[in-house]
Formats: sequence, structure tokens, C-alpha cells
Amino acid sequence: MRTCFAAAAIILTGILSLTTAGYCQSTTLLRGSVTDPQGASIPEAVVKLSNAQTGLSRESLTSATGEYQFLQLTPGTYTITAEKPGFAAITRTDVNLLVNTPATLDLRMSLGQSAESVSVTAEA
Repeated sequence: MRTCFAAAAIILTGILSLTTAGYCQSTTLLRGSVTDPQGASIPEAVVKLSNAQTGLSRESLTSATGEYQFLQLTPGTYTITAEKPGFAAITRTDVNLLVNTPATLDLRMSLGQSAESVSVTAEA
């Protein structure tokens, strides 16, 4: 009888460890602010984040203070773009996000027509 309980306990422990392993996924986050050339915040700018390797694509609007945030991202290499009418769009490529390492990436947009685009390659 003791052997049955011991075997059942071992099996139950194994099952629980397998099911909880699925919930322990490593993620990261990216946050920052979008400002104009003088450093003033740009509210309601559209910030797009994409990862060509995984196909992930997210979009967000900056807050009243020009801040944006993307939570629970899979670590990897991303491209981030910010757009707002009256400003030249800005794109940052090769933004490397690491496991459990929150990153901050501030974006400074220059004045211009919305058809203009500025592209910068950098890492967070």
C-alpha cells in the first residue's frame, strides 16, 4: 500500500512539474518616450513594433506624456517605428531585447512632412 502511495506521489509530482513549466516562459518589455527636437513629449504618436523572425507585430499610441510601452515580448530582434502627422517618421532597426531585461528606447522625431522618414540602426 505504501508503494502505491509513493508511486502516485511521484507521478503527480512529475505531472505538476510538466504543467508549470509551460507557464514559466521568459519574456521582456520595451518602453520609452517619443519627443520632438526640443525634447517636448509627443502625445498620440503611433508606435509600431515588429519582429520579422516571429511575425509578431504590435501597435500602440503614446500617452499624454509621450510614453509608450510593450509588455510581455518574446526576446529577439525588433524594428520599432514612430509616426505622427507633422513629423518625419523614425525607424530603429536591430533593437535586441534580452530575456528578463527590460529595455528603454527613447525616440526623438524631427519636424517634417509625414511622407518623410528617418531610419537609424541601433541597439537598446
